[in-house]
Amino acid sequence: MYARIIVLCCCYPCLFGCQYSRDRPQPMTTNTEATATDTTQQKPYKVWKSASKIVFQSIDNGQTWQDVSAGLPEGVEIGCIYAGGGEVFLGFENGLFRSVANSGTPIWKPELLLDHRITDIIPGQAGLYACSNGRGFFQELSGTGVWLPMHKALEDQSVYTVLETADGTVFIGSNSGIATSTNGGKTWKGVFDEAVVTNLITVNGVLLGTASRGVIRSTDGGAHWDWVLTNSGAAVAIDRTKGGLGAITYDGGKQQFYTSKDSGSTWQQMDDNALPFRFNSDIKAAGDYLFVSEATGIFRSSDQGNTWQLVFPSKDNSMFNFVVSGKVIFAIPLGGC
Repeated sequence: MYARIIVLCCCYPCLFGCQYSRDRPQPMTTNTEATATDTTQQKPYKVWKSASKIVFQSIDNGQTWQDVSAGLPEGVEIGCIYAGGGEVFLGFENGLFRSVANSGTPIWKPELLLDHRITDIIPGQAGLYACSNGRGFFQELSGTGVWLPMHKALEDQSVYTVLETADGTVFIGSNSGIATSTNGGKTWKGVFDEAVVTNLITVNGVLLGTASRGVIRSTDGGAHWDWVLTNSGAAVAIDRTKGGLGAITYDGGKQQFYTSKDSGSTWQQMDDNALPFRFNSDIKAAGDYLFVSEATGIFRSSDQGNTWQLVFPSKDNSMFNFVVSGKVIFAIPLGGC
């Protein structure tokens, strides 16, 4: 997710009033307790003392939030988060941390066999996909911790997102648009080249994507794509909601929130006065609620975006990305100004 925001920032400098530094290597803290080395000749990893303000967790629909950063390096900048299959993953400059989800306080462990900068983590039928923008993407052999490169035949390795459909077809979004593979990444075919594509989802058999000119949609399995929301600038987030879909666009300093009840065919703009935020990084549905974040904190809506409540004030102007695992919501701050 973080890489998606970076590309929009690069393409549209007016999107942000501040710049994040997560794409630049950050020195690790020297606050260590021990050093361990695995048996596969990977680089040594360090066991850290307790950190704080890196990952937050809510078990009551966002009403209260707990800091669950203990076990991570102090000062590490997390670029993405994913929860699924009973686990939660954090992507950072040098790979992944993982923990069992829904087990109270997470216990974070480094993923030893993947040491690339991870910018997104996405589920696949045979194992998770991990994007390393600029270096392609990888897939884990399920349950093994072994990650195989999927990008060797890709011309454009600026992969921001991956979508695998029920028939095993893989789509990637990149600076060049959308490419697809039906043979596990051995060959790729471009199917959309009109804009940068930063996110891909599927709902009711329809494929949708966020792009630098709006929202795109395919009803024929990704062979052809149509623009369905183009009057509000770049689409920066899209997700399923209880009532259908929600999307956030940004253009010339103005953010707008749209909903769709027909799988993205038509979109309805929510009242601008109902939005408590100027820019947010993510939108997620959890139970009966929608969550977004802004520099002032995390907001929650119980009526599909008509009204919003501030449930987690930000003390350092951080915006957040979210994931949902059962009844647990995880949030990571993306940085401050």
